[in-house]
Amino acid sequence: MDKLVSIITLCYNGEKYIDRYVEALLEQDYDNCQLIFMDDGSTDGSRKKILSYKKVLSEKGFELEYHFHKNVGIGATIAEAVHYIKGDYVTCPDVDDTLEPNSIRKKVDFLEKNPKFGIVRTDFNRRHEDNPDIIIERGAQKYAKRWNEDLFEEYLLGNQIWLQGGCFMIRMSAFLDSNPNRYIYPTRRGQNWQILLPILYKYKCGYIDEPLFNYFLNKGSLSDS
Repeated sequence: MDKLVSIITLCYNGEKYIDRYVEALLEQDYDNCQLIFMDDGSTDGSRKKILSYKKVLSEKGFELEYHFHKNVGIGATIAEAVHYIKGDYVTCPDVDDTLEPNSIRKKVDFLEKNPKFGIVRTDFNRRHEDNPDIIIERGAQKYAKRWNEDLFEEYLLGNQIWLQGGCFMIRMSAFLDSNPNRYIYPTRRGQNWQILLPILYKYKCGYIDEPLFNYFLNKGSLSDS
């Protein structure tokens, strides 16, 4: 059986993105997934929308878990989410972004074939929400060091790095070796550094030079700024 992949997805009033996001999941050529949908206090129809997909996701092979709490910010939401992970691997795309159809499989294949790596990251397409069919750029191509495998210092210093969660897949055994208590300090931001730095200190990070993730810029969002 294929290894279980846990997909953590954060959402705050993301109802308008859920159709696009879930449709991309349904197009994946990898089926054995646990979808951990974290609703950070949405006041729109996010809950109803995501739960309307539970049956079709189950038929695909995805186990949907929906968790709601009052608005505490993305860092604190991730701090809760990591305790629900059941998979051998984990990835964290946001609800307003999408995965390419072969994104999960290619990252799993890399980690299965390269057991010395604790993480793999990929290139990504940067798009704008107002014109999503146009690719603004391949996000990682401007970084000459994108092939580097020892990344702790680069991520500590913010040197030629990218942090989009859907670009990364983490080997869960490496996460637990680096953070056995699954502790993430519940801040409003900074969660990606908290997850990545302990693993990058101990493990190599692989790279797939393909845009397996679509990162959408939204006017007025943290991503846009």
